[in-house]
Amino acid sequence: MHAGDTLQTRTLRTYTVLSHLHPHWGGRLAVCCSLDPEGQAASLAVNIAGGVSLAIEEDAERAHKALRSGVCDFVVNTLDEALRTMKNEVRKHTPLSVGLQAPLMPTLDELLERGVAPQVYCPVPQLPATYAQRFLAGGAQVLSLYQAAVAGALVQDDMLTDLTAQHSWQLCSFPLADQATLRSVQERLLEIVPADDLLRRRWLQTAHRVLPRELPQTRALWLTPEEQQRWSAITIARNIAMAV
Repeated sequence: MHAGDTLQTRTLRTYTVLSHLHPHWGGRLAVCCSLDPEGQAASLAVNIAGGVSLAIEEDAERAHKALRSGVCDFVVNTLDEALRTMKNEVRKHTPLSVGLQAPLMPTLDELLERGVAPQVYCPVPQLPATYAQRFLAGGAQVLSLYQAAVAGALVQDDMLTDLTAQHSWQLCSFPLADQATLRSVQERLLEIVPADDLLRRRWLQTAHRVLPRELPQTRALWLTPEEQQRWSAITIARNIAMAV
């Protein structure tokens, strides 16, 4: 976890990597092995990207907290319930976040035995590496949300370092006083972000409907130094116009 990270910035980091792996998430499935802070961020990120996530969580209190906060759309207690809940949404290419409160390794064994094939599998460090190997053999990409990685896994922090360097992105945060400010900030940011940058535009257009509300309210986004200058120029011009 990065110093000063919030749920939103963790979600943005994971969303950025997931969107790089699969620009179009409709009809795709990600399996996460926890609803700890990293697992919560992954569940939200998949939802914002347009996919379906299944987060397996052994701790009942943590699972139901994720439901109450809006991280999960549903929390169920059996794999059958989870698969029934997700089946139509995968078919319809509709985003959904499902939490499954159940023992982790037996559930993973059952997923593999039943031939459930996610596009992305996010393990936790304490799991035996054989699970990652079996999901890899089934065609999944294994994404480590933590510093500790298993053989064959993509490491989120390493990928993010490469992506932000490639695009000259810096993490920026914009304070929001209220919903009107949110709409204004998003409109101005959409003026800055190129029309063909589907990754950042989807984040701006979708994140506010999915992210739980945090205080103080902010909107996080990757911007280049040039885009930050444009933001400053647009903001100054708008403030002058309002003062006239």
